[in-house]
Amino acid sequence: MKTRLLISGLVITILLLTQACTRSLDPEVPCNFVQSSQMQRVSWKQSLPVKLMVHASVPQAYWPSIEEAIKHWNLQMNIKGVKGPTFVVELWGVGGAVAPDQDFNNMIYWMSDDWEPSLANQQARTTIYWTGSRVYEADIRINDRNHDFYTQEDVEALEEDEYKMKVDFQSLIVHELGHVLGLAHNADSGSVMQTELASGVERRVLGKVDTDSVSCEYL
Repeated sequence: MKTRLLISGLVITILLLTQACTRSLDPEVPCNFVQSSQMQRVSWKQSLPVKLMVHASVPQAYWPSIEEAIKHWNLQMNIKGVKGPTFVVELWGVGGAVAPDQDFNNMIYWMSDDWEPSLANQQARTTIYWTGSRVYEADIRINDRNHDFYTQEDVEALEEDEYKMKVDFQSLIVHELGHVLGLAHNADSGSVMQTELASGVERRVLGKVDTDSVSCEYL
């Protein structure tokens, strides 16, 4: 039986630009965001929507969960005052190697084989690439090698004990999309950015701490 512990890892890759003179910036309030070396919130700034692609390795049975997670983020950001969508999927079922690459594409991968044994407890991992404090790429990897997932369709079709032994995929994607926006992990009990997601637990709805955090940066 596969189990879970850590919902995700967040990997940060910084593009260092050498300049003759760099102006020092006043530190920003974190608002639960990753921060740069100059204590600035790391985000896409005003470059929304984030245009995502879904790799062909992701089984089509999980595509609706990705769509629902995106709809929820878009709705909550609209309620907060962000105009237009926050996320859009440009392409589904993209071919190519099942490995993140610094190629300026924001891809979701399904990793069935290549996952570090020492990080088996991670259910997923999001890598964000940024320069200064502006994100220019984000890749999500789903750890299918060590974890089993369920969807809303499974809830309706399976016996309760069956799906509760798995990880809710929509909750996982909601969390990873938060990382894509620049959010760090959050210990608040009402946050979708908590570090751990137990099997059978559904955490699909952004908490007030989450919407307040993104409002701090994106409004």
